[in-house]
Amino acid sequence: MKQAFKKLSNAQQAQVDMNPMLDIVFILLIFFIVTTSFVKADLIDILRPKNSTNSVNTSQSVNINIDDTNQIYVAGRLTQKDAVSIAIARLSAEFDITNINLSAAADSQHNVMVQVLDQVKMMGDYPVAITTNLD
Repeated sequence: MKQAFKKLSNAQQAQVDMNPMLDIVFILLIFFIVTTSFVKADLIDILRPKNSTNSVNTSQSVNINIDDTNQIYVAGRLTQKDAVSIAIARLSAEFDITNINLSAAADSQHNVMVQVLDQVKMMGDYPVAITTNLD
C-alpha cells in the first residue's frame, strides 16, 4: 500500500511555471511607464540686477585724523590705536577704499602715527597720504 501511495503522490506533484507571470508583470510595467504623465519641475524666477557693475560699493578715500591729544578719528569716529585695522575693515565692507588720508596734529606724538600706519598696512596695501594739521 505504501508503494501505491508513493506512486500516487509522485504523479500528483505539480510544477508551477513562472514565465507567464513575469510576462504579465513586464507588460504592466511598460503600460504604466508609457501612460504616466511626467510633471516638469517649476522654475524659480531670480531677480538679477540689470547692471553688471556693483553699484552698492563705490570707491572712496578714508580720512584718519590724529589730534593734539593723540586721539585717533577714523572717518570721524573716535577709535583706539589697536582698533584702527578693525575700523578700516568695517569701512572696506561698506565701500572700496581707494586711498587713506592720514592727518596728524603738529603736537601729536610720532609713535602714535607710526602705530596707525602699521594698522593700515595690516589691512592692505592702500596708498597713504600723510599731512600735518597746524591747528
